[in-house]
Amino acid sequence: MDKLMGKPKGQKVAATREDIGKEISTLENSGEENETQKIASTSARTLAQLLEQQKALADQIMAWRTQDF
Repeated sequence: MDKLMGKPKGQKVAATREDIGKEISTLENSGEENETQKIASTSARTLAQLLEQQKALADQIMAWRTQDF
């Protein structure tokens, strides 16, 4: 579309394979893997807590459904 309108090309390549390879090696060497593992374990604990809370609420709802008001 830009070519039709006489405008310069609007999009450029965001990264090359070499850039991605350099980034990966930099991340591997910087110790961010440990940080990623910490975040993942924290997320897993949070998810487990949320699932426990959801189960408790589901149990309460089932108890209320069985009661006659």
